[in-house]
Amino acid sequence: MKYNLLLFVFGIIITGCNTEKSNPKTLSKLLPKEAKATILGSWRLSDINETGIVKNQDPLLASAKYKKTVQEGLIFSFYPSGTFTTISGTGTYEYGTWNFVNNKKAVYIVSNISKDTLSIKPDTQNEQALLYVTQKNKNIKKTFSRAADIEILTDFESDPYHTNNNTWRIKPAKAESPQQIQDRLGNYIKHLAYILKQASDQKLRSVSFEFSQGIIKIYNGGIGINPTEAVPLTWVNTYYSNEQALMAYKMFEAYLRSSISYKGASSGEWYKDDYNILTSIYGDLKEGKFPLSVEKNKNKF
Repeated sequence: MKYNLLLFVFGIIITGCNTEKSNPKTLSKLLPKEAKATILGSWRLSDINETGIVKNQDPLLASAKYKKTVQEGLIFSFYPSGTFTTISGTGTYEYGTWNFVNNKKAVYIVSNISKDTLSIKPDTQNEQALLYVTQKNKNIKKTFSRAADIEILTDFESDPYHTNNNTWRIKPAKAESPQQIQDRLGNYIKHLAYILKQASDQKLRSVSFEFSQGIIKIYNGGIGINPTEAVPLTWVNTYYSNEQALMAYKMFEAYLRSSISYKGASSGEWYKDDYNILTSIYGDLKEGKFPLSVEKNKNKF
């Protein structure tokens, strides 16, 4: 496997979302004292329904705006440390703290964007789903399904959606130095590596990067870089400016051009192989093997 030769690979691979479950707990049968276990982990938005639609309003059109949100995607992750993150398909990132209220029938969340109370209960029609209604919009019911049957225990900080692994999503308030740009890129690499590690550890049949698309090309058995025209704005907009995003792109591109090929043996499992490659790249970045200055040219996002 040689990742330094795989420079201008076109397209972004997005494999199907994992649907494999390994004997998940039946949420509807959990006792109140076990309520904490019902929300820990990652949940994907699967449906939104609204009650009390205005008379004479087209009900299909009224629900269309909510179905668009479902189509764009949203993932909500709760951790035993009392922290949470939520990431939308349009790039909106929230992070903050949570705690149970109302006899563990609701969760109070405080994020970098808002505060709200979520009334939570198991979905009697789907044992792998949760329903919640927000305090602010009591007529809107959102349904979330398990993103993966992942046990989040002592090693929850290695979860790809944990705040530690998503600082790259927080847009800076001012221009960053080359080192800060590189650190942001390193956190993105770390996030991707943990997605692959999770898939390998849990022996998932498929893996999704739909909430993590950017400059890095991940495919079966190798790592490359996407052409600038294929890099999504959701990634570019995490940087202070397009110019600074392009600087990060060129740092990664220059590293791939000059780095030594990865010569580790294949494990026979591409999740693990790509995780090993990304880990090696992350190590090189932390050891200062990425360039801090890059040549400027006409390339742009």
